[in-house]
Amino acid sequence: MEKKRSIASEHNELSLPNNNEEQLLRLAHRGWRLFPVKARSKTPLVMGWPEAATSNSLQLAEWIRKYPKCNWGLATGSGSGILVLDADSDEALAELTRRGPLPRTFTVKTSRGQHFHFPVPQ
Repeated sequence: MEKKRSIASEHNELSLPNNNEEQLLRLAHRGWRLFPVKARSKTPLVMGWPEAATSNSLQLAEWIRKYPKCNWGLATGSGSGILVLDADSDEALAELTRRGPLPRTFTVKTSRGQHFHFPVPQ
């Protein structure tokens, strides 16, 4: 069974196969600004992470080499252009669906529920 690692931030968490640089770079190609965090934690490994978060593949490759066992943070909110709706329980997901269908969007299944990624409204 392949181990998983997370892309995590204060607002969301993505699950990635362990040591999968290609998958990480796909997220960066979307323009998502990423940063390394301590394994099994949400503690950033870089100072000033809100500004340091990047989609630059060269910087990400350097961090991948420097922090090979880390998790990954995703900068979210108005400065990133990404908003994450976090439904981390069956009850939360049921409440969302009770309110009507969500627009089609990038969705990640987590250990406790789902995270729905949307562009920040203008």
